[in-house]
Amino acid sequence: MPLHLSLVLRPFAFAAVIVAVALAAMACGGSGGESEPGNPAVDVSAGEHHTCALRESGSVDCWGFDIAGETQAPSGVFVSVSVGREFSCGLRESGEIACWGSNQFGQVDAPPGVFRSLSAGGVHACALRESGEVECWGDDSYGQTTAPEDVFSAVSAGVFHTCGIRESGRVVCWGSNDFGGLDAPTGTFRSIDVGSRETCAVAQSGKVVCWE
Repeated sequence: MPLHLSLVLRPFAFAAVIVAVALAAMACGGSGGESEPGNPAVDVSAGEHHTCALRESGSVDCWGFDIAGETQAPSGVFVSVSVGREFSCGLRESGEIACWGSNQFGQVDAPPGVFRSLSAGGVHACALRESGEVECWGDDSYGQTTAPEDVFSAVSAGVFHTCGIRESGRVVCWGSNDFGGLDAPTGTFRSIDVGSRETCAVAQSGKVVCWE
């Protein structure tokens, strides 16, 4: 590149970097997860572009991209938090669920009632009622919110599919099987976590088993 052209373009390149940094700063919300004196984090959930932490006091603090208000956690006392894509959900001390952020697919329209756990996926979420029934809401393009009628001990929402552990310890999954996500292994399990394609579960023996 000719020297004179390089000198002309250099200020514009520098300005572009400054603008990019400024835009990134505007898109971010929350405190960046810094420790609050006397109110440390006790749990954390990371999503695609933002993260939320549960403080010892029960408050929720989120940071990262704030495209649709997904880092603007409501006030109140929570016992758990789970982050999806451009939305977040928290389980209140009362057992009720509050969600915030993008509602393009109804993913922040959490059902009423009392729950004991929840899991936010891509653009859907699922929660476990006190009775052991699973209830899901949000995008159901692949059947990922159509939970079977059964009694569960755990549930995890992914992007294209959802899996739950039956009271018997067996795993059952529903939604898209394009990547083999529904082909759960036999055996009994005590915990499970669903990602975009891959699913992993901890067997009663302590062995980690993954499939996709």
